[in-house]
Amino acid sequence: MEELRLATINPPSSPSLRVLPLIVNDNGDPRLCLVQDFFLPLTQDKIPDLVETFRYWRDYVEYLALHGENVETGEEVFCAVKCSKRGNDVYAKRLDLKLNFFNHLKNVKFFENIDFDKQPYAECNLLWVSLTWDSKLCSLHEAWENSYYELHKFKANLENKYGKVEWLMFPQPFPSSNGEAYGYPHYHGVLFFKESSFNAFPNLEKDKQGKTCLKYRVKEKREIEVQGKWQSFIDVQAMSSLKGAINYCKKYAQEVCYGDSDKAVLTSAVLWLYQKKGYSMTRTFQKALNDLIASMHPRKRFFQQNLDGSKAYSVWDWEFVGIRSFFDIREVLDGNVSSSDWVLSFSRDEWSKLVERKRGLSWMEKWEIS
Repeated sequence: MEELRLATINPPSSPSLRVLPLIVNDNGDPRLCLVQDFFLPLTQDKIPDLVETFRYWRDYVEYLALHGENVETGEEVFCAVKCSKRGNDVYAKRLDLKLNFFNHLKNVKFFENIDFDKQPYAECNLLWVSLTWDSKLCSLHEAWENSYYELHKFKANLENKYGKVEWLMFPQPFPSSNGEAYGYPHYHGVLFFKESSFNAFPNLEKDKQGKTCLKYRVKEKREIEVQGKWQSFIDVQAMSSLKGAINYCKKYAQEVCYGDSDKAVLTSAVLWLYQKKGYSMTRTFQKALNDLIASMHPRKRFFQQNLDGSKAYSVWDWEFVGIRSFFDIREVLDGNVSSSDWVLSFSRDEWSKLVERKRGLSWMEKWEIS
């Protein structure tokens, strides 16, 4: 059975199979705690195997087994909901829902009425910032261990001078394997300064493809570097429109948070190993952007929500029974299931077979009795 599982998910030639026996539990399920035991402290030579191990874990489909009872009618439901795993289809949908407010923001062009031939600068308080990490400062493991501390220290240093800063930041390992910075953290994101502004000016420069493009820079770039006390190189751009900021954020969310591109898988793998968030957003970032525009669609609130975030009205009492792999569920349902299914329903007999399968304690059950 285990050989069937491995062959179904990964081809036998997969590099992750060299380490697979060390990162699965007694039931054959890959688990992060075992991955951490094997890969930490992370070094650059381990990254290729980590990436393949992550792919294996991400594509190893698992479900939350749930028993629901309607408190008003007594109706019972036996179902399994596909787990949201960093980088998989459920995770991508949930992330899109969380960042969906971008789609409701109306565009504002900040420099629309500015004639830079007559005035050298325009006032700006919305910046796109990239923070790199000098690999000479510390080991790869130390960099990721301290990455969020250093990031928030940078924000606190800015706020000491400029006042409240709202932001949305995306962490990413340096993707090029050619160089000492391979795998080291860097950040891209939007910073909104609520109490300060900077002097923006247009600048023609070359992009990575060598094409000439117009970007907006700020006169106080060096001042921001000194005040932020970031230990490596900083790139700062002034955002000419709210739409530009939105496009930048959506681009990075789609390119590095999920998908099968090398960049996305590397990012997800390293963040998974170190249990880092896919993005960092201040609580009132959305409200801060809303303050820049004339109107925004109101947020509706519901008494209860379904697992996919849609509205619901009936009141249900849900019991979490455990986590079951796609293979366990497929056996119970006699193969009448696809790993692309998000929600599965069971008869009472099928549910009993699924729940009573002897698999040892789930991580939740172990936690409850510890």
